[in-house]
Amino acid sequence: MAAWQDFEVAAPALAEAGRRLFGKHFAYLATVTAHGAPRVHPVTPILSQGRLFVSVAARLSQASRP
Repeated sequence: MAAWQDFEVAAPALAEAGRRLFGKHFAYLATVTAHGAPRVHPVTPILSQGRLFVSVAARLSQASRP
């Protein structure tokens, strides 16, 4: 697994932008279902101990949504 430092060497400008944002804001992870429908998942990116972690909330079932 690559460390954040490896990313900083490979793409310093992008790594700096990520460092400013990660852990301060929610983000969204976009995926696509098997049928091609888009899905958006709220996540929290966390940069800690030289690694990037992503916290993902437990999935809510359709029945529990308002």
